[in-house]
Amino acid sequence: MGDTSRLLRLLAMAKFRSVVDFITQTLETTPKVLVFCRHVDLIERLQLHFQERSYNPVVKRGGISPETTEMLKHKFIYDKKCRIFIAQEDAAGTGLDGLQKACNIAIDAEPSWTPGVTAQKVARLDRIGQEDEIVTVYLLYADGTLDEVKSFVHQRKDSTIARMEKAEDRRKLLEGFL
Repeated sequence: MGDTSRLLRLLAMAKFRSVVDFITQTLETTPKVLVFCRHVDLIERLQLHFQERSYNPVVKRGGISPETTEMLKHKFIYDKKCRIFIAQEDAAGTGLDGLQKACNIAIDAEPSWTPGVTAQKVARLDRIGQEDEIVTVYLLYADGTLDEVKSFVHQRKDSTIARMEKAEDRRKLLEGFL
């Protein structure tokens, strides 16, 4: 597992330039974006890069107090110059409400192996109070890398969950007739 973790960290850093390009292109057509990352190295590089270009990013990562988190959310929601909210997956996957007031686009720079984790990320924006009708989430996979394997595993798990939900719906329907 240690080798996989090391490879994923190296992959995150190798994707830096592509992630920056994707975020920059996205900001050409939308005022604000939520960016999810897993590794602190990538978070810090993105923060520095976008600070230097006056996008005024805020960062929610592990160890940040609830009071500071509220200040970060307030800045992102109400400061027009603050265009990027960078969220560490483990620190912001759940319990981070309010971002839907400011944006409807999330970019997942390091997609998870698990559909449930991805669903939690989407839920940061797809909730009551969303100003736009549609929430768009971009999962940034790098072809020919461990990301490709993660994509396959994620899709397979998603498919299995969908089949189980469909079977459960059929079972409930049959119970209604019996």
